[in-house]
Amino acid sequence: MPAQDWPREAKIPFDAMIRELHLTPAAVGWPLACSNALTFLFSFVWGSLADSIGRRWAMIIPALIGVAVAPIYLLTTDYMTIAIAFSIQGAFAGAIYGINPSYSAERFPTEIRATTAGFCYHVGAAVGVGWCRRS
Repeated sequence: MPAQDWPREAKIPFDAMIRELHLTPAAVGWPLACSNALTFLFSFVWGSLADSIGRRWAMIIPALIGVAVAPIYLLTTDYMTIAIAFSIQGAFAGAIYGINPSYSAERFPTEIRATTAGFCYHVGAAVGVGWCRRS
């Protein structure tokens, strides 16, 4: 699917980086690709650490690191800083999504466990899309 056919919400970060930092689409794609790859790899890391340090701490630690790193890549105009910080963000904050299903499954009774996961993921995504479309 060509970038011009993407939904408006998906193109906002790309367009802003291309326009304000004068980057090519390929230069914008590399930090995103690195972030996604590290999210995938670190989901296994944080998942295995959750068994030894607990799921709560395996979610709190990367979330705090993600919160600390976010202003770095949001407030800079240096391409390498954006690329490195965004990759760190993916390795830590993005990797939390690998722990979420097991964490929510532990918190709810067996009878409603699947309903909870379905509600959190699908209704949350639908509300998020609806909210973005309004703005």
